[in-house]
Amino acid sequence: TLGISVVVCIGLICSIKEISAEYYYQQAIIAQSKGDMEKAIENYQSAVLEKPYEYAYSQGFGDFALKQSANKNLKPAVQQKMLILAISNYEKALEINKHHPSIYFNLATAELRLNASLSSKGKSITAMNHLSEAVKRAINNPLYPYQSAKSLLNLNDQEALLIAKDYLEKALQIRPA
Repeated sequence: TLGISVVVCIGLICSIKEISAEYYYQQAIIAQSKGDMEKAIENYQSAVLEKPYEYAYSQGFGDFALKQSANKNLKPAVQQKMLILAISNYEKALEINKHHPSIYFNLATAELRLNASLSSKGKSITAMNHLSEAVKRAINNPLYPYQSAKSLLNLNDQEALLIAKDYLEKALQIRPA
């Protein structure tokens, strides 16, 4: 009976953590919809802390930060911090789950935006690798090759243009015009 009690307690603790993480995640979404960025960040952080091995909470936090980084009402320094926060959360999501093309694509988007804001080419290769991974994992989804090509076209780099052409061809192979 002691063994059963231990199993029941562990199950109860896990359930409470799941409920708590989901509560914080929903509170973050509500705060975001109300424009309360600080409260949203606090709740996203709490959700991730409650369930650190659930990739969806890190990805959701990254999505929030990436979206906020495009907010023209924020100072450039705050936009950059949001991009760094997005990158950090996408990397955490990838540590847990390496199979979702959206994580790779959004990570690359954040890296490219940060790179552009810093006028640096340091993250371009990393971002291009992440775009490649997104395309590779989106076997039957033309969205990722198409969107990745659009991202590469903005780099104004000859190699990136050739890769963009390949991605556009791949998108057409998946779903012909």
